Amino acid sequence: MKNFKKFAINRVGLISISSIGIGLFLLSTIEIGRQQAKFEVLSSKFTLSGSSSGNKWVLAANSVASTGEFEFRDQELLNISELTFTIPIQQLKCSNHQQESMLQEILIQNNCTKLAFKQEHVMILPIMKMAHVIGGFSMFNGAYNIPMQLHYELNEDRSLRIWGKQVVSLSAFGFKIPAYEVGKIDDEMELEIDFVLVNKREGRTNLFVWNRSL
Repeated sequence: MKNFKKFAINRVGLISISSIGIGLFLLSTIEIGRQQAKFEVLSSKFTLSGSSSGNKWVLAANSVASTGEFEFRDQELLNISELTFTIPIQQLKCSNHQQESMLQEILIQNNCTKLAFKQEHVMILPIMKMAHVIGGFSMFNGAYNIPMQLHYELNEDRSLRIWGKQVVSLSAFGFKIPAYEVGKIDDEMELEIDFVLVNKREGRTNLFVWNRSL
């Protein structure tokens, strides 16, 4: 009997996992069972990094609004669908508060109040434990299709980790650095995501809902 498992991230950080088992009953009846369990985001991190005047800077958010479904069979990733994430610019923080304010001001003054990604295509590379995801990345006044190489690990404790990074160019979004701000921020920036999903528990009880039909 083959098992199909599906993780789904929702915007409040809960995950659901679905398993569908199909088997023959008395050689004539097909029995379909559907199992759902809630998962939660143990940790999520988004970083945006670049350089200004030769100095590297990093803006980070430790809580990311996201959605997505990850389908597995026999510990192998089959598909990713509806993957999205959104980060308000003001949620991005830096250890250097002066640099943080300067970077946020440049972005917000140029109509960049949030960063958002929405999946359009995916290609799974199971041997490499990678997924090549292409989607629209929204920044400033437009969206630009970018590829993201995501790595994944499905652990024995049923936790799931997904991480990846991608370089983006400000000019690709039609943003031209004003002459008076040249040197404050370079054209290329790198974005990085890292999620860890774990089984959601209340006390000692897993939140399973079992639906079975004939």
